[in-house]
Amino acid sequence: MLGSHGGRLFASVGCAKCHVPALEGVNGEVRLYSDLLLHDMGPALDDKIVQGDAIGAEWRTTPLVGIRLRQRYLHDGRATTLRDTVFAHGGTAQIVRDRFFDLDETDRQAILDFVAKL
Repeated sequence: MLGSHGGRLFASVGCAKCHVPALEGVNGEVRLYSDLLLHDMGPALDDKIVQGDAIGAEWRTTPLVGIRLRQRYLHDGRATTLRDTVFAHGGTAQIVRDRFFDLDETDRQAILDFVAKL
């Protein structure tokens, strides 16, 4: 699927560094579009809640598989569009967010269309 124009852009701007297309499982690849790791997502997503080793701004990468079935996004449902979801990324994802918004509208939409089909 990364072979599509949107998929290639998804990888080239850096989304696939955290939203890894597949992880190796005991029975082969598991397609999640997540690394399942904690990342600092910046002050906009900091809910000040500490859970285990995770501070409020740290979030486990949400798997994108099945995102087409959702109508609200992010951990608290505050984002109603995928574009708003990308915009909320900060912290270690800030540079990837900036690369996304540096693209022209056609390429941004290609990425959003790609993700919307997962």
